Amino acid sequence: MCEAWLDHVAALIDGGASDFGLEASMAKLRASDLAMRLSTEAVQMHGGYGYCRDYRVERLMRDAKITQIWEGTNQVHRQLIGRSFVEK
Repeated sequence: MCEAWLDHVAALIDGGASDFGLEASMAKLRASDLAMRLSTEAVQMHGGYGYCRDYRVERLMRDAKITQIWEGTNQVHRQLIGRSFVEK
């Protein structure tokens, strides 16, 4: 789903759309939340070892968390998306 939506956003950009901020926010929000959910599950599967730097899953979780913060926190993107629906 995330890849399909990203393809949609890319098509908007390639098509010359000037207002694709809402679609980009939705892509960022969904993809970063999904990455965090999956990495949390992976850490849980590893138990206590999931927090050790010896296991790659620890790094994946840190990387997933930062994607929720970069370019505006997901809470800000949720507000932007919500406001756009209210306006429409």
